[in-house]
Amino acid sequence: MTDLTIERLASLAGESIFDRGQQYFRSGRVLSVTADNGSVRGRVKGSDQYPYRVEIDLRPQRLGARCTCPFNMGPWCKHAVAVAMSYCLDGSKKAAAQSRASGRPLGAVIPRDLMVAP
Repeated sequence: MTDLTIERLASLAGESIFDRGQQYFRSGRVLSVTADNGSVRGRVKGSDQYPYRVEIDLRPQRLGARCTCPFNMGPWCKHAVAVAMSYCLDGSKKAAAQSRASGRPLGAVIPRDLMVAP
């Protein structure tokens, strides 16, 4: 598995997409995140009626993301960045359990001091 970090994510996504994804993460739009077998899957509330589904391949030679949103300007959309941020900041397992227990979206569970400054 690869070491996906916030810094690497910012580089992969580009400044504009990274900033928008961070806003989605901070506003609690990440509904779920699970990590297993070298991939991360998540659901993000977007502008559509139904949440967008994101899958991130963490294998070093294939690091990339897919999303059900209509964005087609590159491999990383704001929804994928939001899911990746959740994974990077908490490994997804702890926050996913806390989110389920509290009934709050993932962005609301992450301590503010772990978030990237706007």
